[in-house]
Amino acid sequence: MSWAGVEAAARGRGLTECPVCLGPLSRARVGARSARTVSTAAPRMSDSRPRVSTAFPSLNEAPHQLAVLEHEGGTLLALGTGCYVAVVSGELCEVVQLVGPHAEPVSCADWFQAGCGASLAVGAGYMVSFYSDSRGGAERWVVNGMAAHDQPVHALKWAGPAVWTAAGCALALWACSDDLWSKQWSCNLSQPAELMALSADGALLATAGRFDRLVKVWHRTQDEFAFSYLHHPQGLQSIEWRPPAIEPGPCGASGRNVLLTLCRDGVARLWSSTHAPERELHV
Repeated sequence: MSWAGVEAAARGRGLTECPVCLGPLSRARVGARSARTVSTAAPRMSDSRPRVSTAFPSLNEAPHQLAVLEHEGGTLLALGTGCYVAVVSGELCEVVQLVGPHAEPVSCADWFQAGCGASLAVGAGYMVSFYSDSRGGAERWVVNGMAAHDQPVHALKWAGPAVWTAAGCALALWACSDDLWSKQWSCNLSQPAELMALSADGALLATAGRFDRLVKVWHRTQDEFAFSYLHHPQGLQSIEWRPPAIEPGPCGASGRNVLLTLCRDGVARLWSSTHAPERELHV
């Protein structure tokens, strides 16, 4: 798979919109700032959903401990705080549920829109816990599966009903059958994948080590996964795929997967594939 890139200087100013129809970026970052101060006021009487109103505790210092989901006309945030995940209403800035506790501090979390429900995956220590949406009761998210790893899990991403995990130097794809999670594919990397991002259509997975100069973009080739290198002049700091387009952009590229990378030279680079991958990463 071949990739082409363009560069946009980002020194001295914040990037809120990207060229080539990239659209708004990092709504999660905005949500993270707003979620640090959570209202302690009583819930409005017109809203009958159960909600916990509490002073918001400190967030874990982990790069993947925040996940955002647009759900039922609103926004849900999942934030790691100690051995719990705080599920927060983005509009009301109120804690809906504290999910846990887990055996160790939460290092990563991610949402998956499954029909009308919102499934949640949480990495803490050597274990990934999976929560289904009961859509009622005081404990809306209930655990329905677990996956043990040989090394501490520091990143995970849903890929349809499957889940990518990065634990130590291992990258693995997990799938569920008969309520049991099993490893479908794995490989060893030269260093831990501290940066991980999945494209909106689930077809491409981007990974990179901390301050690595190479991004690996993974795609399926029959029963295996291959990758392409994206070279950078200095160490990487951030990778992010363009979010799903609400409306087609002016250059007609709303369906194209575009990757935004930022390294320590302060230049934002946009990468797009010259041809589509053969198959999606979904199991």
